[in-house]
Amino acid sequence: MSEHKKDFHRLESLFWSLYKDVYLEQFINPLNLKEEKKHFFSKLSKGKRYNPQFHYRQLPENVSDINITLSTLRTSFLNMTHPLSSRYIVLIDTTVKALKVFENRASSQFSSWLTSLYGAPSLRLLNAAERILQNITSVKKEVQDITAEQTAVLFKQALNERQFLDWEIVVEEMPARMSINQMNSQVKVKASAMFSESEIKRLLVHELDTHILRAENAKKQPYLLFRYGFPSYLKTEEGLAIFSEEQSGLLSDIDRHKYAMRVKAAEKACHMGFYDLFKYLSNYMDHEDAFSMTLRVKRGLADTSVKGGYTKDQVYLDGYISVKSMTMNDRLKLYYGKIGKEDIALLKDIPLVEMITYPKWIKTFS
Repeated sequence: MSEHKKDFHRLESLFWSLYKDVYLEQFINPLNLKEEKKHFFSKLSKGKRYNPQFHYRQLPENVSDINITLSTLRTSFLNMTHPLSSRYIVLIDTTVKALKVFENRASSQFSSWLTSLYGAPSLRLLNAAERILQNITSVKKEVQDITAEQTAVLFKQALNERQFLDWEIVVEEMPARMSINQMNSQVKVKASAMFSESEIKRLLVHELDTHILRAENAKKQPYLLFRYGFPSYLKTEEGLAIFSEEQSGLLSDIDRHKYAMRVKAAEKACHMGFYDLFKYLSNYMDHEDAFSMTLRVKRGLADTSVKGGYTKDQVYLDGYISVKSMTMNDRLKLYYGKIGKEDIALLKDIPLVEMITYPKWIKTFS
């Protein structure tokens, strides 16, 4: 291995060792969710307004030292001629921005800074969401009789069948019903969630055959960036997951409605507090789902009565539209690791390992 390549590996290893301590998802999920949810519905049953007041995990005490190291790393990447250097510079800038936002959680401007991380949905995306909603005449909720614990068992079996042996299942209370933490190789299941049989099948395609499959393929590649994520990978990855659901015949009107409503929730959150957003969403779904969707976009805020929020949920539909417009050949390239659509052009300059695994729907398609 050349000294130049060794230096790059050393720099990216240092970046990811720092990132594991400061990645955003650790500081955005409420610690007192269970108590505040109970309080919210207690007030609601009495016809009273209530906006949850959330507590969160604090940033590490050495965050200033981490920022200094990130600044030094940025300079090192800037001075290195490598096809992936520019991506690490973007990652560092994004991480520093997020840290600055959360260092000032007590500021009166925090809500607008939090919103700026993903921004408000574009008019183009809002129009796309509206078209989906207009084409869905009714949404009948499926019977959800599979518990979180049962789901964890099913997913563990599926992981073993796929030889994804390094992953563990964690059942805990959280805003999302299910999530993947590639930093710790964890599949997290919301403790209070219930699932339908068809939903389990869809989630296996979404979570295991997209999120985890890309992470497993990435382990074969020469750089850590493929495993932990290029700067813009998230929108492409969620879009690919939904596209995979569709190609597997598992994307229902319920799911299309949900992804479209997430865009609407992100837009409305910019102008509403928690309670008002919950009431708005309750016109389109039951109280449990309305609370969960409101929580997803209002998490990160201590006082949820303020306008703004964590508008990340718009990336699902945005990514789906983007991936749907790609050629099949380019979609295949997305399985080398956690890359974004705009990173495909870089692949020609990187010595990739070609022996990777594709999901079943691609084999059927081809």
